[in-house]
Amino acid sequence: SLLQVIKCLEKNDVELLEKVKGIIVNNNGKLTKTGQAQIVNNIDDYPFPKLEIFGVKRIKVYKVMGSRGCPFNCSFCFSYLGETWRGRSPEKIIQELCEAKEKYEFERYRFLDPLFNFNSERVHEICDLIIRSDLKGIPWEAAAVRADKIDQALSKHMVEAGCKQVGFGIETLHPDVFKS
Repeated sequence: SLLQVIKCLEKNDVELLEKVKGIIVNNNGKLTKTGQAQIVNNIDDYPFPKLEIFGVKRIKVYKVMGSRGCPFNCSFCFSYLGETWRGRSPEKIIQELCEAKEKYEFERYRFLDPLFNFNSERVHEICDLIIRSDLKGIPWEAAAVRADKIDQALSKHMVEAGCKQVGFGIETLHPDVFKS
C-alpha cells in the first residue's frame, strides 16, 4: 500500500489514492476507508532490511520479524498484520540474522512477530538452527509469545538457544472477565 500511496502523491491524484487498498483517505474532511490491503502470503520474498542506507553501522538490538499475522482475533489486541498467520522459513530468518550480525555487530536480537510461537515445531527448528550457527551465545528475545501455545520442552529449547526474555499478553486470570 505504501508504494502505491507514494506513486499517487507524486502524481497529486486524490481520486487514484482512494483506490489504494489498506488506507483511510481524508479528502477535505470526507474520510474514505479503502478496504483491506492485499496480504502477501510468501513473506520470504521480501529482501532483508538494509539499515546502512540510513547510515547505520552498528546496532545494539537487531529487530527481526519471522512471521506476520495472527488468527486468534482477540478483542483486546490490535492486529495490524492481518488475521492470517504467515511465517518466513527458519533458514531465511537465520540467514538474515547471520548477515545482520556481520554488518551491524549487534549484541542481541528481538523477534517482533505478533505470534512467535504459533507453530511450536517451527520454533524448535529455529532454535536448532540458532544453536548450530554463528548466533549461538548471542541473547535474544521474543516479544509476543502466546501462553497457551508454549510448554516446558519449548521453553527449555528456547533458553538453550539463547532466549533471555519473552513477552506474554496476559489480560486477565479471571474466567468471567476473559469470556466477556
